Amino acid sequence: EQALKLLADYNQTYISPVHIDSRFSLPPIRKIASSNNPQVVAKLIFGWLRIRSLVLSKLPAQDWRAGSKEWRCLLEVAGGIYDEGKDQDTLASRRHAEMKIRLRDLGAEEIDIDQISECPVFWDGKPLPLADIPPFEVIRQILWEIAELGFRQDLVSLDRCLDESGMSLVDRAEMLNRCWKGSAQ
Repeated sequence: EQALKLLADYNQTYISPVHIDSRFSLPPIRKIASSNNPQVVAKLIFGWLRIRSLVLSKLPAQDWRAGSKEWRCLLEVAGGIYDEGKDQDTLASRRHAEMKIRLRDLGAEEIDIDQISECPVFWDGKPLPLADIPPFEVIRQILWEIAELGFRQDLVSLDRCLDESGMSLVDRAEMLNRCWKGSAQ
């Protein structure tokens, strides 16, 4: 008990400064992979694949970001985990309704948001069967892509905050992109 009291005073969480936007341009991987239920992980993966092109189209402008819980709700809506009829008048229901609006704001006019969880999903140009859990290798590739894109996005954001070179944003982005194998000229 005494140890718990001592540890309670030791808090490693930091409150972000007011001028720092702590939201994410991409879903935090832990929000996808942390479930112990493989079916939930599969549905979250499918949800990501359904909104992937919309989210990636917004990355260069950095004008669309969401918090960790918002990302989870967004993936649940796109993955078909959320049951609107069952969960009415709850905080989760309000959050999921808000995420449907954010999906529309993201540019999903061509997709019926109410039917998004029924859309087919593709990876590497091949359809993934919705009734099955994707193979481990496919899940690993998808999570790796999110992690790599997130790292690149964080590097570009950090560089924008710290850069005093006077280079144009386009030139600076091209220089940063040359850091990755396959991007160098």
